[in-house]
This record gives sequence, C-alpha cells and structure tokens, in this order.
Amino acid sequence: MTQWLAHGLSSARMVELARAYPEHPYQGGNTTFFTYVRRRRRQGGQWTLRDATVRVEGLLGKFLQIDWGAVRDFPFSQAEHSSETRYCFAAWLKYRRAIFVSFQQDMREETL
Repeated sequence: MTQWLAHGLSSARMVELARAYPEHPYQGGNTTFFTYVRRRRRQGGQWTLRDATVRVEGLLGKFLQIDWGAVRDFPFSQAEHSSETRYCFAAWLKYRRAIFVSFQQDMREETL
C-alpha cells in the first residue's frame, strides 16, 4: 500500500491490485477500501480534490436548481420557426429528482 501511494496510483487501481494480490486478495467493498486509502493519504500529507468536496443534501422542497439554455437552428415542426432561437428553461428539484423543462421565446424575468 505504501508503494502504491508513493507512486500516486488512483484508489480504483489500488483496489484492483489488492483484489488480484495472490497471497491475500482483498474481498471487501469499494467504499471501505476507498475510505482507508483516503485516511492514509491524509496521514501522508497527500490530499485529493475528492477529500475537499462536501455533499449537500437538503430537506423536502428546500433545493431547486434552475438553468437556461439556448437552442439554435433546431428543426421545429413548423418551417417558418426553424431559424429562430428557442430558450430552454430547466428546473430540477434535488430531493425528488423531478425535472421540469419548458421552451420559451426569450429569457426575460417576466417569462421566468
């Protein structure tokens, strides 16, 4: 393990090598192995971006992510509208993983 950490191998590669180890193959789960590797990296002073990320979970109805997108030159069903730009409004309710999508003609606040 120490040599693998010194060579900078990824956690996924280390778990593959540990499972293929002929004398004592690793038979545990990925999460347990990754947690152990993360602790060893912290002790050795090696930090990864994954160590710095924090997952945010919310309560029912508390987190809503919204975004706008532009659709240009889309072949709409009516030929006279084929060269127009349409704007896509998307809203994602995180807890329920429900998505709402609507196409609009503009992105003004009144449309929102």
